Amino acid sequence: FWHTQFVNGEPYPPHEIQIDLGTVHTIGGFRYLPRQDGGHNGNILQYEFFVSNDGVYWGSPVAASVFDNSSAEKEVTFAPVPGRYVRVVATSEVNGQPWTSMAELNVLEAPISAPSVMLAQPKMNYLQGSSDLDVVALANLSAGEGVRLSIDGGPTMGGAQYDFTSASSYYEVIFTGMSVGLHVVDAFVIDGGGATVSGSGTQDEASNVGPGNYYVVLGDSIAFGYADDIPSDDTSADGRTTGGGFEPILADSLTATNPRPHLVVNEAIPGHTSGDGVTQSMAALRRNPASKRFLVMYGTNDAGIGNASGLHLHPGDAGYRGSFKDNMQQIINNLISAGKEVILAKPPAILPINSGADVRLQENNQVIDELVNDPANHISTPGPNMYSHFADPTYTATDYAPDGVHPNGVGYQHMAQLWYQALTPE
Repeated sequence: FWHTQFVNGEPYPPHEIQIDLGTVHTIGGFRYLPRQDGGHNGNILQYEFFVSNDGVYWGSPVAASVFDNSSAEKEVTFAPVPGRYVRVVATSEVNGQPWTSMAELNVLEAPISAPSVMLAQPKMNYLQGSSDLDVVALANLSAGEGVRLSIDGGPTMGGAQYDFTSASSYYEVIFTGMSVGLHVVDAFVIDGGGATVSGSGTQDEASNVGPGNYYVVLGDSIAFGYADDIPSDDTSADGRTTGGGFEPILADSLTATNPRPHLVVNEAIPGHTSGDGVTQSMAALRRNPASKRFLVMYGTNDAGIGNASGLHLHPGDAGYRGSFKDNMQQIINNLISAGKEVILAKPPAILPINSGADVRLQENNQVIDELVNDPANHISTPGPNMYSHFADPTYTATDYAPDGVHPNGVGYQHMAQLWYQALTPE
């Protein structure tokens, strides 16, 4: 079964698991089987269930409620929605413990009533870096029916449309040359003469869609937003960036300066070291092909476990392989090879200042300087120096959670300001 961390730390919920189903399905529910031993340890009490087309834009949960405290399998159904990715978020445990566990998760596919059409891509608030928009719809039609995909009301309203005149289950078109700003995408069932067909499921719409600035964050629990205790800024004003930490605050600051949509996707994973980041960077690239900038911050967990920094070393030198510098260089190489801009940040200090772990972190931050100054890495925008800010006695007293490692809510607000100052608004 799946179980959250219980060795060398027991972080409290929310916990989550995300699954790629491989292709788009029409999802109408799920079944959750708790672990069948262990006295219900980790059984989910409160949950949220999300469906996404790309593993990035999740929107609101399609189901959210409370499970009973038993080992029985629980089934939840909801109005069918198309998607390739599912996400279960456990917000509390039945006994108030910090863990989450799961023996099985079954995703239920639902039939689509006829005639009907649903947008699989994009969904509301979808954002991309390109001016070309890929639109995908799923449908259940009878002979003689088709599908119309349109943007901004079609040609009569200054937009565009494409009509598919034959019945199928899958439709796709790319609308090119979208202007910066927000657009509306519609899907309609049409008859053989091109007239729209009436019915409860014969039209679907995605609003607030368009080109914008798309960032991805890679890192550990600090980049993730662990210990953020100010829930009021956990979601950006436009609803695109969610999850707490500095990301929603940064998105709002960037949008306020440059009035176009901004998205800051949180791909950080608590507990990750730079070595984990090598693999995570590739996964994040697959999930975020339209992203432009990657904001990267590792080093705290490397310092905590005593991983060698690799300071002043180069490939081929003794001690370089597997070092923090080696791992970070691999992350940079992965991102640059995919055509992304890389921005490296120095993590906050580990309290107490100049403790063993903190001294190792300071050395990792020197490695970051070496990587930024290496012309081969093409890093044109220096990232923020979180260490200097958090080591200042003023902020040491106000910006840390009790563990002396993670920022609190105020600390994450300051991190957002530092990232904003480092980024060149576009």
